[in-house]
Amino acid sequence: MRRLKKNALSGLNGTEFAFSTFWKEVEMEGKGSGMEVVKLILISLALVFAVAAFAMVLLKGDGDEAARPVRTLQLPDPPKPPPIIDDDKAAKILWQQKMAEAKQQEIDNLKDKQNRADEAVAKLKEKYAKDGALPEKIVLETPTDRPKPENPEQEAMPNSAPLDVFVAGKRVEFDAYVILDKGQLIEVLFSGPRGRLHESLLLTYINPYDLWQALALLGLKQSYTARGEGDMVDIEGDRVIIEVEFEDKDGKKQRKRIEDLIYHFQLNTHMPYEGWVYTGSYFAETRSGDFVLVGEKTENVATIWHRPTSILENPSKEGGDDSLYRSYEGVVPPAETKLRVIMTPDEEYNGKRPEAQPLMGR
Repeated sequence: MRRLKKNALSGLNGTEFAFSTFWKEVEMEGKGSGMEVVKLILISLALVFAVAAFAMVLLKGDGDEAARPVRTLQLPDPPKPPPIIDDDKAAKILWQQKMAEAKQQEIDNLKDKQNRADEAVAKLKEKYAKDGALPEKIVLETPTDRPKPENPEQEAMPNSAPLDVFVAGKRVEFDAYVILDKGQLIEVLFSGPRGRLHESLLLTYINPYDLWQALALLGLKQSYTARGEGDMVDIEGDRVIIEVEFEDKDGKKQRKRIEDLIYHFQLNTHMPYEGWVYTGSYFAETRSGDFVLVGEKTENVATIWHRPTSILENPSKEGGDDSLYRSYEGVVPPAETKLRVIMTPDEEYNGKRPEAQPLMGR
């Protein structure tokens, strides 16, 4: 634009110079008639005025441009940097987030487990109910996948054993056998043949899955399992009372609470009568995509020392101490004695027990 204006001004000066030169030539040579001279003068004047007008327009435009306000780009303020926190505070926040996630996962797992129990109960009712009512007694004996011995001459362990559910009487019964009777340390109340027999008070051949669904059929609700083995925390939830019947050395029938057979080192007497909480183990997905009850595979059916895989657990936080309990020598019948295990819901406790809470974060 500045070059164009400069050229216009130069053109104006050039026109004036050409006109003065032309006029001098006319005067000197005296050529042409007066009319022709007038025409030439008029044409020259018109040309001068045209160039001058064009130059004025350009000059006016330059003034308008100079007066035009300049627009500026308004950028937003940069975001404020996050506050600086020390490593200890950052670690605490991260730990709180992880605990919240673990707690929610625990809640979701219990909901899933309870839904599976409801489905199992619905199938039992569909299978055994007649005219809309269940029979007085239901016998459960779900086969297991216990391995057979490699040596054909070796006696195979029983694949399963019957578990009797008395629906109206609200009790469960099955057989078990004494393993440890000489005052040995124990962590397991009773287990299957694939369980921890070296620290188990009793052995049973029932499928743990049958006990899981039988207790659900009696209306018991599962609770949160221990967070890990030896977790020292009280566990709230529906409880059962466990009793055993057996014949003593004189052939007389005895009936005792299972706690009577367990010696408590600190109390110097039997384990307190607190019952056993129905945690119900948990479900896990196999490689084939199926979901199985883990307690059915580990076969630690009921435990004194806290184990998340158990169907029933010691409700006390003392269940985190594996040195407190042993078989009560002199009270426990001799090894291999057959017992009848009888489980009934602890109605008095269950009716007023506090609401079960997730154990994560305690």
